[in-house]
Amino acid sequence: MPAMLFGFGKLKVPGLGESEPAASTSADAGGLQDALVRDYLTANSSIQKGQELLLEAFNKKEDLAKLEQAQASLSGKQSKQDLETITAQTKEAQEAIAKSMEEGVELTEEGKAKYRESIPYMIQGAVGISKLAQTASEFIDSSKNEIQSAGLMGAAKLKKKLDAGLYVAPKIPGLIGTTAKNAKGLITYGKKNKILEADDQSGAALEGADGPK
Repeated sequence: MPAMLFGFGKLKVPGLGESEPAASTSADAGGLQDALVRDYLTANSSIQKGQELLLEAFNKKEDLAKLEQAQASLSGKQSKQDLETITAQTKEAQEAIAKSMEEGVELTEEGKAKYRESIPYMIQGAVGISKLAQTASEFIDSSKNEIQSAGLMGAAKLKKKLDAGLYVAPKIPGLIGTTAKNAKGLITYGKKNKILEADDQSGAALEGADGPK
């Protein structure tokens, strides 16, 4: 049995259950933006780590290079531009992974090991994204109120200050469903293709992670 499968057929999810995302101590839009962007980047970092492993598993060297190049180009300032780059490259990498799965690319034993290694990161990322719903909603309400109260000149300046949050917050509801679906799809594919044990229960960590029904 693969080393990453243990106990009740579950995969260990790095960081899951160890700590919750830090809640904003202020209801102001700036504080909410900081919390939202920080926790989004943390969750997406897990997803991208999982994607790197999957692209290696499917031998998608060109797509892996693109993902690594995008990561290297980031300013580290948690800017709107960084968020746009990260979000676009995450989507592109996922499309490459999905295409390989649709084509039924046969994995080597090393590839299967990389595939198994990716799943905890994809789960952790999906769970992390699912926890952003409330912060995103509060940010949208708070930023709207502050912008409306800022006057014409103040509103333009405030929108610039809050541009990272204004970019990512509206995307969170869709990302919640998408990231959970992707993680679940990997588990289903893994079982079907005998990469994972048939009784693997790692998907239990995703219960409720795809948002309200």
